[in-house]
Amino acid sequence: MPRFLKIYSVVATKGGVGKTTITANIGGIIADMGQRVLLVDADPQQSLSHFFPIEEKAPHGLAQLYTSASAQGCISKTSIKNLDIIINDDPKGDRGKIPGFLRESMTHFMHLRAALDALKNEYDYIFIDSQGASGVVQESVILASDSLLIPINPELMTTRVVMRETVDLVKTKFNPTLGFPAITGRKAPSVKILINKYDMRTTSSKVLTTELRQFFNTEFDDLVQVLDTVLPDLEVYQKCVACQLPVHRIEQRRSNRGKSASEAAYVTMMKLVTGDLEPKLSGLEPDWDGKVEYKTAATAAR
Repeated sequence: MPRFLKIYSVVATKGGVGKTTITANIGGIIADMGQRVLLVDADPQQSLSHFFPIEEKAPHGLAQLYTSASAQGCISKTSIKNLDIIINDDPKGDRGKIPGFLRESMTHFMHLRAALDALKNEYDYIFIDSQGASGVVQESVILASDSLLIPINPELMTTRVVMRETVDLVKTKFNPTLGFPAITGRKAPSVKILINKYDMRTTSSKVLTTELRQFFNTEFDDLVQVLDTVLPDLEVYQKCVACQLPVHRIEQRRSNRGKSASEAAYVTMMKLVTGDLEPKLSGLEPDWDGKVEYKTAATAAR
């Protein structure tokens, strides 16, 4: 399989939509599939920086990467094989070092992409977790991306607001007057909508999911794609944060119906990665020390 670097960013117009959990779980399962993966924590809340145990901490982090346009000395090793991370060491948000640096010059917005492009021989995938608000850091993350993954939760009180904000994000940031080809030499990143925290027990989740699909399919042409896979609202996704493990590695007892929540989450993550995001990884199965046999059966059944 030919190797090439692809940069995904998980962005949103608001916090609390599961960006960090999604970033960590996608990165974790692809790393277990034998791919070289780098996570980048661009959220000043630093949640991704603490998601996995750090085995070898680099002397620097994201702030040094931005100011130097280089990842040298900024990459830490996690406890997951094939999975490294650039931690966020600038927790002050809009008053931090990175936003101030970005405001000094338009050329500074290209530092993130330049630093990550230089890693093309070291990694197959880079996943960036961005802050849940618009701003200069989010703009630099978008400029660095090949593809954006936007999680949306089908919640009655917020879905329509998020739809409007997402349209504004896409149309404002990707407007041709910004000149992506002129500034970056690349076309605008593709946009993928991921429906997260889908509650299979409620009618509202089904109705709002249908509305989301219809809305984005009519509002945009080929720029925005609503992914077929939805991530269910399962407790195991919260458990993986406490366990500091990707969700596909967590073992739970099977229910009376014959399938554990962990097994269901494993199958869903495999479908998301190999069906929606990276079909070229189809046929690869995650492997790790202590893997239990039922997960192999789950993969075969997907």
